[in-house]
Amino acid sequence: MSVRPFRFVHATNLRLDQPLWGIGSVTPDARRIAEDATLSALEHIVGACVDHQAACLLLTGNCFDAAHASRARMCLETACERLAEHAIEVLIVPGETDPSHVWANGIALPPNVTTFVSRGSEPVAIVRNSEVLATVEPYDDRHHRAERDGRSSALRIGLAGAGQHAALQETLAADSKCISEQQFTNEFPAAAEFGYLALGNGRERLTVGLPQGLAHDPGCPQPLDGRRTPASGCSLIDVDKSGQLQIKQLPTAVVRREEIPISLSEGDSWDELAEQMQIALLDRDPLPTEKLWLVRWIIDADATLAESLADPSTQRELCDLVEQELADDRGIIRQHEMEVRRDWSPSNGIDLNGSVFTEFADLIDEQLPERISQFRRQLPAIDWPEAGWVKHVIDAGERITPSAVATHAHNLARRHLLSPD
Repeated sequence: MSVRPFRFVHATNLRLDQPLWGIGSVTPDARRIAEDATLSALEHIVGACVDHQAACLLLTGNCFDAAHASRARMCLETACERLAEHAIEVLIVPGETDPSHVWANGIALPPNVTTFVSRGSEPVAIVRNSEVLATVEPYDDRHHRAERDGRSSALRIGLAGAGQHAALQETLAADSKCISEQQFTNEFPAAAEFGYLALGNGRERLTVGLPQGLAHDPGCPQPLDGRRTPASGCSLIDVDKSGQLQIKQLPTAVVRREEIPISLSEGDSWDELAEQMQIALLDRDPLPTEKLWLVRWIIDADATLAESLADPSTQRELCDLVEQELADDRGIIRQHEMEVRRDWSPSNGIDLNGSVFTEFADLIDEQLPERISQFRRQLPAIDWPEAGWVKHVIDAGERITPSAVATHAHNLARRHLLSPD
């Protein structure tokens, strides 16, 4: 059945006016960029809607933190008013940091905005030139509307907010190929009816096929934590005349984090280190939205070079040298942090039998798997100061591998318990 082509934009986990974590000591200009990073990302989302003539913008939860929302709400109001000037609808479903009740108090949104504050909310039609392009409604896992007119060519869009409908979102985030279409339909009959199911966890980008369309999570527009940001943004969804969906990522992050390892051979000079650092930066192309790079260098060096880089002033001198050789007409600010790891190969000849290092290493290897499991089990029960921390810390705990922790622990032990002399 032929449909009228149109476009819409999907974003989630805006976390407006929330501070980025682990920024460290930066210049005043860099700090201003970081403090406004989430608000700048929203500006890029709005700009994308206008530039691509989107019919609507979908926001699937965690727009702001209810406890710290004054400036966030004002910026959201301003953004929606700009979209109203271009006749772009905004459809919002609450999430875990912005539950339903906070949308009813202290926020004045223009008429082009619909907030679905209850699961039973009626669908909203997206209309252009008296033609219904799509209907948008909150996903409800308790029932589905079987009475829909099967002759309608309008795309049916469902919204699943951040932190909501855990069984559905976890199933889709897992290996989606392990569940058959029939099994998915039996377990989630309401989800199976949508042509586009807008997910809201915002941890990673995700696209999963549905019986009649796609489920998609665009990821976070500007991560607060240390994740690399080139994979961050919002999504532009093109609906062609046959009803097929094409999803394109649009960058929105203004702050980018990079962790770059540099391994030096014995005898490598200061100039060779600076050249490697310059090449590593030149190999990474900036995205058009980026204004600030937070670069963390992990440098493996021999004892002589590692000792020379121990002084913070020497590290700053090295980074200044790297910056002087880089021509950057885009005005991106780069802030550097350096971790220097000394090459411990001289310690390989030390007799470790009966040493404190051996006892420590044995304890690590023996107890580490159970300690990590215990750590993961305890995370949900901790009384976190802000709800937003919970997901990020639990996610970080899930990504921990015993081998990585063991390697890091052994390196620390070599540094503190062994002497190469």
